[in-house]
Amino acid sequence: MSAAVDPDTICLVSGGDLVRSRSYVNHRIWAAEAGIDYRLEIGIAPGRRTPYDPKFTAIRNVLPRYSWIIWVDDDVYFTDWRPGRLLHLVDDAERSGLWGVLAQGPTEPGGHWSVINTGVMILRNDPRTFAMLDRAQALEVAEAKERWEPTRDGLFTHGDQDTIWTTVREDPDLLSGLRSVG
Repeated sequence: MSAAVDPDTICLVSGGDLVRSRSYVNHRIWAAEAGIDYRLEIGIAPGRRTPYDPKFTAIRNVLPRYSWIIWVDDDVYFTDWRPGRLLHLVDDAERSGLWGVLAQGPTEPGGHWSVINTGVMILRNDPRTFAMLDRAQALEVAEAKERWEPTRDGLFTHGDQDTIWTTVREDPDLLSGLRSVG
């Protein structure tokens, strides 16, 4: 299979408002093994309203420089050093015309589940991605909770995951351009 996306146009991105752990070492090594760029973005988001604003800011800062980014939260560690799975997802998303690929939420031992997990996201440099980021960041968590249906949406986590899922779920164009994978 030939690659649909040039690895030079993909970047692995992680970060937040401060360095909580040395996961960035793990992320940097994985990116080097995959042959893609890596960016650690640390900083306070201008006009910060929530703890998740630095994530939105980091994504907005890096995404315009690349065709695709792979965002990983700072509590994510790679244990599989074969980059093929994630890079294949980027290629498949490119071929399918998607704006994003998000991790499916886990089913916890107690039975709690969520539709998506925004700790790992593959995002295209695309107007749909930026529209999703703008609307999800502007959506108050309390407003997302009012529109949340646990039997449909799973566990409400009180964060960016909920505002992103509410934004995507309520917009047919965004929903049709997104894939969720295990």
